[in-house]
Amino acid sequence: GQILGRDQCVSPEEALKAYTIYAAYQHHEDQEHGSLEAGKFADMVILDMNPLTCDPMRIKDIQVMETIVEGKTTFRKSDGQFQQR
Repeated sequence: GQILGRDQCVSPEEALKAYTIYAAYQHHEDQEHGSLEAGKFADMVILDMNPLTCDPMRIKDIQVMETIVEGKTTFRKSDGQFQQR
């Protein structure tokens, strides 16, 4: 519960951008990856909580429910078990 380096904090929105849009840009892949747009690969995860609206102290508890790579489900959490597809 203690915040270290308060001046180093970023918002949940900026953190998501750092892992998606900004990372794709740094790797010169922003034409294919980094955001959900027509013509780009549909790489995404489905989470059990919205990191933009949940309590910031609960972000660490967010679980991945499904992973989709190039439009195909590659991982799905079902009945407490991960099933590879």
